[in-house]
Amino acid sequence: MYEDRNSNLSPPKQRLGFPDSLRLTKKREFEKVYKNGRRYWNKTFVIYIMPNKINITRLGLTVSKKVGKSVKRNRVKRLIRESFRLSQEQIMPGYDIVVVAQPSAYGLKYQQARLELLALWRRAGILIRNS
Repeated sequence: MYEDRNSNLSPPKQRLGFPDSLRLTKKREFEKVYKNGRRYWNKTFVIYIMPNKINITRLGLTVSKKVGKSVKRNRVKRLIRESFRLSQEQIMPGYDIVVVAQPSAYGLKYQQARLELLALWRRAGILIRNS
């Protein structure tokens, strides 16, 4: 009567997380990327990218009050983090990335946000394969 739910599942894939080691958290880290990094932008996001020497790619987020109150800002941050988390395998290691959200970022659906960020990462030349 009951089927084994695990019988039709494929083998588990590598778990993609977003631990603290993949985040830029300190003010001086952000300032260094702002000052020394290359800038790319579209109508929704501005990204600053700078090579680092630690062979992992770290992400920092800046979502100002121009985007909206805290609920809106937090939603935009979740969209950006999830897009980065699922794109980690496509991004070359060894970069610090700061994503600055524009006010128009709040209205995006997840898939739109991911496509916007992928386009910027592609333009910056940090994708492993052109997907």
